[in-house]
Amino acid sequence: MTAVLAASCMVTLAGCVQADTGENSNTDVSAYLPEQNLTLWTMPLDQYMVTKAQSQRESYATALLTQECLDEQGFVNQVPSMSFVDDPDDLGIRDVFTPEIVSEFGYHSPGVMREENADWQAYASRPMSDGEAVAVDGCVRDVLDAGLVRYENQVLNFATGLAQSAFSGSLQAPEVKETATAWRECMAPRGVEDLPEDPSGMPSESLSSRFGLAATPDAGQTLTVTQEEIDLASFDAKCRQSSGYEQARYRAEWSRQVTLLAENLTALEDAKSQIADIDRSLSEVIASHAPAA
Repeated sequence: MTAVLAASCMVTLAGCVQADTGENSNTDVSAYLPEQNLTLWTMPLDQYMVTKAQSQRESYATALLTQECLDEQGFVNQVPSMSFVDDPDDLGIRDVFTPEIVSEFGYHSPGVMREENADWQAYASRPMSDGEAVAVDGCVRDVLDAGLVRYENQVLNFATGLAQSAFSGSLQAPEVKETATAWRECMAPRGVEDLPEDPSGMPSESLSSRFGLAATPDAGQTLTVTQEEIDLASFDAKCRQSSGYEQARYRAEWSRQVTLLAENLTALEDAKSQIADIDRSLSEVIASHAPAA
C-alpha cells in the first residue's frame, strides 16, 4: 500500500480529507482516530497491529532463550546485541511511495535495502548442520513450554485482515477508479508493456524482473538500485500525485477503516491490550538475557 505526498497537503490532510468519525455507525470512534497523514499513509487500524520493533523483539527474545538451550547441547553461538527503533511516526507496518523515498530506493522496499542490525542478521541466517536445526526446533518448543509468550495468529492477523478488506474495497471506489484512469494516461509515455489497471499493481511483472525486485540480500550484502529504476519510480510517483489517485484512495481507505474500527472496537482494543502485554513480557526477557550493547 503506497502513498505520495500531495503538494497541497504538505503535512497532514486536515484541509484535504474530511475525517469519517463513525457517525454512520452505532459507535462514535472519533476519540480513537489518529491524525491523518498521507505521507506516512497513517490509518485508523495501524494502532492495533504488531509493529516492526515489536516483531523484532519477539524474534530476539526467542533467540536468546533458544541459544541458551543450544549452548547446553554443544551448539554454541553468541547472540549479538540488537537495537530496536520505536518510531511513533513510522511503525514499520508498510512501505510508503513518496517522491523522497523512491528517489533513493526506487521500487525496492526500504526495509530490505536499509542495513539494520547486520550482526543479528548474520546470526539469524547462519548455516546450520542438520543436528543443530533439529536442536533448534526442540529448544524453541522447550522455551515455549517454559512460558515464553509470543504473538498468536489471532492477534497478528485480526487488524491486518480488516485493513486488507479496507484496502481491497478502496480500489473499487468509483472515485479511485476514475483517478486510476488518469494515472494510466500519465504513465503512457513511459511505455510499460504490462502497465496495470491501477498503481496497486506496480511494479508490474516485467518491471519486477528487470529491476530484480524479488532478490533478497544476504547478511552484509546490499542491493543496487539502478538510475533507470529510480527515474521510472519517480515519474510514477508524480503521476500518482498529479492524477489525484493517492489522495482519492487515501480517503476511500480511511473511510472504510473507520467503519471497521467502529464495528470491531471492543475486539480491537482487546487485541491492542494483548499486544502491549506481550511486548512488555518480551522486553523483560531481553533485559535479563541480552548481551551488553
